[in-house]
Amino acid sequence: MVSIDLHVHTRLHSPCAETLDPERLPAVLRDAGLQGLVVTEHDALWTEAELARAMGGLRRGERIYRGIEVTTRDGHYVVIGLPDAAGLSAGMSPDALVALAHRAGAAVILAHPHRDRVGAFEAVPAGVDAVEVFAAGGDDARVLALARARGLAGVAGSDAHAAEVVGAAFTAFPRLPGDERELARLVAAGAGLARRRGAW
Repeated sequence: MVSIDLHVHTRLHSPCAETLDPERLPAVLRDAGLQGLVVTEHDALWTEAELARAMGGLRRGERIYRGIEVTTRDGHYVVIGLPDAAGLSAGMSPDALVALAHRAGAAVILAHPHRDRVGAFEAVPAGVDAVEVFAAGGDDARVLALARARGLAGVAGSDAHAAEVVGAAFTAFPRLPGDERELARLVAAGAGLARRRGAW
């Protein structure tokens, strides 16, 4: 099994993560005991060139992926597997986001329901692939119960805005995906196991 943090921000496009430099990601990944992480800036998708620069310091068996945290009019969603950000906009409807993502073969994850969506799972549109059941803090038991009641797969990401938080929550997968599209397929297939650092 490999460990991938599905929800990490950097200061490149998320000003609220001002202490997390993209150049440090390979070292941060290693320090956290991860094999992979997904950069999910707020309403911004890294370019291929930005990804290539960040991956320059990686070792064999390590990977950084591109994702995006989209601010919809009804909550936040992490999307993995998009080739670009065409058609995305802050304030779009969750239904439109799911439709756009699925046309591109991407996976959609309800982000940090602990913070702003607990008790409102009935508003989650059909087609959402997974729920972030563990993050850096929150009512895990309640979110897990709600996800199971809706038949949604559970994944985990730290929502890190600082290096020391990366890996606080992560998802275990049977193999290290070669790219974002493969990672999206694993998420959509429910192949990941949500984990919290130090808790098995």
